Amino acid sequence: MAWLKRARDRGAALPICPALVGEPWLAANGLVALQEQPPLVEQLWLLLPEGTANNNAARQLLRQLRSQISSIQTMQDPHEFER
Repeated sequence: MAWLKRARDRGAALPICPALVGEPWLAANGLVALQEQPPLVEQLWLLLPEGTANNNAARQLLRQLRSQISSIQTMQDPHEFER
């Protein structure tokens, strides 16, 4: 657990889910969970040179991006955005 001591000594934030490790583990290791942060929502722009928007590579890239975004959205908690 040297990594835990180094992180604590440096005051680093650790990406640990309190629900997975449990409050007793956090307390035993002297850790305090941070308040839940709001989701990061950003707009994604895909800039392409003029005349390339309709070529095969650009269309394939758009399909891949849409697929990745869709899979990420389905992994999120459905209640997260009902606020």
